[in-house]
Amino acid sequence: MLYIDPENYLLKATEYIVTYAALLDMLGLPPEMTFFGPMVRVFDDYVTVDGLTVPSRYRTHDPEGKTMFGVHLLTQVEFGVPFDESRMRMTAGAVIDNSNGKQRAAPK
Repeated sequence: MLYIDPENYLLKATEYIVTYAALLDMLGLPPEMTFFGPMVRVFDDYVTVDGLTVPSRYRTHDPEGKTMFGVHLLTQVEFGVPFDESRMRMTAGAVIDNSNGKQRAAPK
């Protein structure tokens, strides 16, 4: 769900659930739990780059605001800059996710 400010039409918040099975496993959730959430991201600071206003800071928490999962900052926002494909090379110690979106089976 998106929350748009009716006065300036900026994205103010999103509400979503996590369904990515590998992340559910990493969070230690039981295999029968197929989603985590809802979670809310509230955007509270913006920058204007090349005429486009985008969020530069947001907080992630539960819908009631009781549990904070993180404060996130976006830096070096640029548009029209060629992407350096060397940034996509695997670094030492990187792991490939081969989960295929399926959560591990429950222990028997």
